[in-house]
Amino acid sequence: MIEFYEKQRMPWVFSLLPASSLIFCTATYMKTGLTDIWAFLILILAHLAVIALLVFISMETIVNDEGVYVKMLPFQWKHKLFAWETISEAYVRQYKPLFEYGGWGMKFQIKALINRGANISFSLSGNMGLQLVLNNGARILIGTHQPNELTAILTALNKTK
Repeated sequence: MIEFYEKQRMPWVFSLLPASSLIFCTATYMKTGLTDIWAFLILILAHLAVIALLVFISMETIVNDEGVYVKMLPFQWKHKLFAWETISEAYVRQYKPLFEYGGWGMKFQIKALINRGANISFSLSGNMGLQLVLNNGARILIGTHQPNELTAILTALNKTK
C-alpha cells in the first residue's frame, strides 16, 4: 500500500506572544502592588492554558489509496476522510495563508456551514498545501511541509487531476 504521512506541530515562536504577555502582566502586577491574588492567578492560568494549547497543537495528514485523511489535535480527535470518490481534483499548490484564509489553523468561511461550495483550510505554517476540489464544489486546502513527496504520492496513486 502506497502511503504518505506527515505530522506538523505549531512553530514554537507562536507561543512567544502569550509568554511575553504573561511576563508583562506579572511585572505590571508586581509593580502596581495590586492585592487581588485570585485575579492574578486566573490571569496566569489563562496565559498558561493558551501557551499549552499552542505547544500541543498538531496536524496529521495521511494520503493513501482510500483518500486523504486529516486530523488537527486538539480540535479533532478522529481523522476526517476525504475519499477519492468524492474528490474531483487533487494537486499541490502554493497559497497565501493570510490573504486567502486569514491565517493558519483550521479555517472555514461561515457559509461553509450552509453552502457546500465554501473554502476550508487546515494548516499550521508555511505556504504550500494539498488542494482538494470535491465533487460538490467545496475546496479543501491541507498545508504541507513536504510538497515534493506529496506530489510523488499523488502521481504514484494516479490521483493528479
